[in-house]
Amino acid sequence: MKKFTLYLVPLLVLTAGCKGLQNLPQTMGEENSAYTYIPIDPLPVFQEPGRSCPGSCEGSSHEENYKKLIESLPDQAVRLAVTHLDGEASGSFGPATIGYKNNSYQVVLDYISVDATQLPIYVKRVTNKGDRVPLYADSLKLPTRYVVSAAPRINPFCEENNKEFVKNEDLGDLVIVPVYIGVGLRMTASVKVTKGEVNLSSLGALAVAAEAGKLTGSLTIQTLGITGENVATSLPLPSEINQTTIQNAILSLGSIKAVLYDEVNTKTTPRIVGIYNPIGGGKEIVNGIISVLAGDPIRWYRPCVL
Repeated sequence: MKKFTLYLVPLLVLTAGCKGLQNLPQTMGEENSAYTYIPIDPLPVFQEPGRSCPGSCEGSSHEENYKKLIESLPDQAVRLAVTHLDGEASGSFGPATIGYKNNSYQVVLDYISVDATQLPIYVKRVTNKGDRVPLYADSLKLPTRYVVSAAPRINPFCEENNKEFVKNEDLGDLVIVPVYIGVGLRMTASVKVTKGEVNLSSLGALAVAAEAGKLTGSLTIQTLGITGENVATSLPLPSEINQTTIQNAILSLGSIKAVLYDEVNTKTTPRIVGIYNPIGGGKEIVNGIISVLAGDPIRWYRPCVL
């Protein structure tokens, strides 16, 4: 558990300064595509024995053989995601980091320890009349919608299993969606720009804009797969965005970091914390993926102690 506590230090360093998160760089995958990391509300995960587990394909491995959770999560990242909210208080995450007057936005900062797994889905793109069109045809002038449905899943570590994902042209194109599983902390700022333009890529910039009367909004902190009595008491209530509340949020994160030493009273559980959208299509695609994940929790093949 101490390892995880040390991993949280970069988040506190980054959020402590006003310039710490300005122009947060994209990953290589984001730089080479039009799409990005999308945070979602935590969803449950089914854990199954991974490749390093003896007898994993026969289901004979037991939970006591698993590695410690943090040791099973190979990647750590600080990710910033911004969504422009429409009149229905929903929107799609994208690369925009500048907010404009009379528009509302949600800015999500995740510090996560994660592993990635695969979610196969079928995606069909159709016109309003129901005619099917190519999934990746960007030049279409007609309005279209997307239909997302679940595809059969496989265990990629079992030689006995068919390792080929199943195509079904009737249900749509087969798409493999990366899903991020792990634990972490999330800070969410919900803001409305009231004057001019606002830099959305930094918590410090949001605080300065709020102090200048250029925006209004609230700040919340959420744990992802981390729970316990001391954790619950360290979480602040949602509050109005200003320099003081951001500083208090950072102190709260420090308190949560401290109680992670308490292995008896602090519990970590793997959760789905985000996805990578390889298709585009906005919130219609994202909501479809979330619906599939909620209807049938994903399997995470957790490694075992060798």
